[in-house]
Amino acid sequence: MKTIILYGSRYGSTKAYAQELARRLGCQAVSLDQANPEDVKKYDCVVIGGGLYANKAVGSKAVARMAPLLKDKHVAVFTVGITPPTCYDALRVGWKQSYPQLVRQDVDFFHLTGVLDPQNLSWFHRTILSLLQKSLRKRAGKDLSQDEWIMLDALENPERELKLEWVAPIEKLVRSWEEK
Repeated sequence: MKTIILYGSRYGSTKAYAQELARRLGCQAVSLDQANPEDVKKYDCVVIGGGLYANKAVGSKAVARMAPLLKDKHVAVFTVGITPPTCYDALRVGWKQSYPQLVRQDVDFFHLTGVLDPQNLSWFHRTILSLLQKSLRKRAGKDLSQDEWIMLDALENPERELKLEWVAPIEKLVRSWEEK
């Protein structure tokens, strides 16, 4: 079986995970900006990665255009962002908004934590995260849900380095497809 990793990355974390996964699987990682949707026909397994910002994944429009070509393939999706992987309900909202045509039973979704370096963020993203942190901090002790507490902690104690080993569950899934 032939596998390809397609990714959309804004600040580099998704690209780094995609390249690590491609290295482990011995396949190619291609930016969604450079991917030709027709080339997807050549592959049996497609792994799609996208940075997740305010419930929208980078490259989701490109994925929507190629969705009909993914119908009979093994497909996995991973998103990368500051939302901790334990906030499954929040992530599911982002997955549904980013990949409505892929949210079905036979597509596996994963989420990996990205590096949060405020110096590298755009003004817009820095502002949004600052406002979110202030809003959560202001409500702390009153009515924060467990997921909101987790998000506040992620904002106040962000990941400073990628843990490339976090691609292992995705690698395991793809290898199980290849064994079939």
